[in-house]
Amino acid sequence: MTNTKELQKVIEESGLSVTEIAAALGMSVPTFISRKKGESEFKASEIVRATTLFKLTREKRDYIFLPDV
Repeated sequence: MTNTKELQKVIEESGLSVTEIAAALGMSVPTFISRKKGESEFKASEIVRATTLFKLTREKRDYIFLPDV
């Protein structure tokens, strides 16, 4: 399950809008919002794009997207 609080911090720090993030991740705004809230899981390809978009370290990526591992 996604660490939604940590993801929200990264989003706020990025200065990007929800629309810009959704487009960069290749999804609609409603889909991104659903994933951001933890209502559905991010796909591996979306995690890869998010890692690049937000310039996440491997550790930070895992902390946000794979917190239960």
